[in-house]
Amino acid sequence: MGTKKILIGTYKPQTQPLWSRYVWNHEALFIFFHVFAVGMFVELILGTPFYAMFLRCMGAKVGRRAFIETSHLTEFDLISIAEDAAINYNVALQAHLFEDRVMKVGTISIGKRCSVDCGAIILYNTQLQDGSQVGPLSLVMKGETIPTKASWAGSPAQPVTTKSALPPPAFTTQKMLW
Repeated sequence: MGTKKILIGTYKPQTQPLWSRYVWNHEALFIFFHVFAVGMFVELILGTPFYAMFLRCMGAKVGRRAFIETSHLTEFDLISIAEDAAINYNVALQAHLFEDRVMKVGTISIGKRCSVDCGAIILYNTQLQDGSQVGPLSLVMKGETIPTKASWAGSPAQPVTTKSALPPPAFTTQKMLW
């Protein structure tokens, strides 16, 4: 928490040139968080209420009973996860991108009772409205809004009409023929 305050302060939506002090500080915090903090203690509390408390201390807005089992986020102040949302294993909440040697930073808002399946990537300036679902290994492009109770899947993510249209899990059990 102290390292974040020293290096960044509070994250705000913005654009910064690639070779600016801000980008260097952001990358330093990213490395500190993912190498030191995740390795030392964050990995042990993923998916628990303690992780939600940790994210709140870092500046994220996390609702009650939110299940979060990923450490792939850094712009804590720009991430909002509402009550009863499920952010599953290995989901990337990426509130920044580098485009044409410019770092662009924006918000991610995940509504009540949303589900983001394993391995999905949510880019900046994205909103998942209440009850929406993102399928496994899907990519929600920047600036997308997923409507209430809608299911999206794919790369890039697109609306699916039925639950059975969601892609299968990342691995399946097959019969061995020997």
